Amino acid sequence: MKSANPTAAVAAQALRREKPRLRRGRRDDRGSGSIEFVITATAVLAIVFLAIQAANYFYARSIAMAAAQEAVNAQRAYNAAPGVGQAKALEFIASTGDSLSDVTITVTSDGRSVQATVDGRCLSIVPGFCAVVGVHATVHGTVERVTSP
Repeated sequence: MKSANPTAAVAAQALRREKPRLRRGRRDDRGSGSIEFVITATAVLAIVFLAIQAANYFYARSIAMAAAQEAVNAQRAYNAAPGVGQAKALEFIASTGDSLSDVTITVTSDGRSVQATVDGRCLSIVPGFCAVVGVHATVHGTVERVTSP
């Protein structure tokens, strides 16, 4: 028995052919694991590099603080020569390696107190980070002097 409407038969046959393709297309998710991995790995690597950059910054800051403390301790000693604090800070920074660069050391004294400021840059893992965020440390101390009891 043939169908009275040949157009309906052709349309039904075409629909039967399309269904498997649609089902196959919906179930076919090959390659999605690779895309998920790339997105996740990129985010994880960015977090790791930011953590390493933060560690480098805080390490450089601790070097600057220790160098400023060395400068104050040397400069506040009884009858200390001018410039001895700056020399001591430079010596300390040179002994720590290249974790702190572009260093500027300023030691000032008014006869009663000493202030040492160390400015510099940390090592850069994330491009441009250290150009924007500099390392700064300031330490104060009183000058040793003889007083009457």
